[in-house]
Amino acid sequence: MDATIFGIGIYRPQTNDLFFSGVMEKNERLGDYAYAVTEEKLQRVVSIILKRSSSMTGIKNLPNM
Repeated sequence: MDATIFGIGIYRPQTNDLFFSGVMEKNERLGDYAYAVTEEKLQRVVSIILKRSSSMTGIKNLPNM
C-alpha cells in the first residue's frame, strides 16, 4: 500500500497531545508537530488500534500497550 504521508504519533499525557517527529511526506521530512486531544478523541484512536468499541468508559481502563 502506497502512502504519501507516514508518521507515528506518541501520546504525551503531561501535555495531553499526540507528538509527531520525523513524519515523511513525498520523501521529505516534515517539522515536528503535536495534535491536542481530548480524552474522547484519544479513546477513539486507541479503540481503533485495539479494534474495540469506542464506548469504553475511559482510557484509564485500557491495558498497558
